[in-house]
Amino acid sequence: MIRDAWKELWRIIKIMNYIRMSEKDLDIITSLYVKYYNENEDGIWTFKKAYKRIRQVLLTPDSYCLIQEINGLYTGFLMGYIKEYDDLKSYFLEEIVVFKDFQDKGLGFLLINELERQLLDLDISMIELMSVNDTKHLHFYEKFSFEKSTNLLVMSKFL
Repeated sequence: MIRDAWKELWRIIKIMNYIRMSEKDLDIITSLYVKYYNENEDGIWTFKKAYKRIRQVLLTPDSYCLIQEINGLYTGFLMGYIKEYDDLKSYFLEEIVVFKDFQDKGLGFLLINELERQLLDLDISMIELMSVNDTKHLHFYEKFSFEKSTNLLVMSKFL
């Protein structure tokens, strides 16, 4: 069983491509985003709001957004941006989405690994993120050795 899963993952790796997201990708990514969140996460996204959110991140200075695809079919994407500090460069992972039909197949693992590989080539030494505070997300990020930050406090206030 495990051997078959590894064979399937290896087959996928050989045909997997990663594309830097650009403005020409906004319509299709936005449509997939709205479909995913509204059908699977009880979202109430409109195309207009989702387009604005994704475009804001994409057009952030030093944005770095990747689309994962197999044979022209988009399986997921991630978006974020590079941050400069006095002693290092960091990447803030704003969002990662693996579309429902492609979840639980190791594609999120491959997407994060590809991001890490590309960021190392850019001399980026840290990835930062904020996530939903639940077991599912914690387990996913811990697989990549992410740790809860002990020196940061995330705060919010509704107006």
